[in-house]
Amino acid sequence: MGAEVGATTSVFPYSESMRSYLVATGRAHVARACDKAQHAGFLAADPSCEYDQHIRIDLSKLEPHLKCVGKRPPL
Repeated sequence: MGAEVGATTSVFPYSESMRSYLVATGRAHVARACDKAQHAGFLAADPSCEYDQHIRIDLSKLEPHLKCVGKRPPL
């Protein structure tokens, strides 16, 4: 979603929501690796980090937009 607000880089901390998403999409092995990295002190912001701008996006208001790509079936 960073492109929608003109960002060239977006940073998202690892969270329980990300873990659930990874597991639900068949990537439990990635979630386990992230869990280990998080417990080792990685995947978190540096205590003294500073950001130019913070943008919060209310994901509850988003609607999915689906498109089908490919050949149209014969009529």
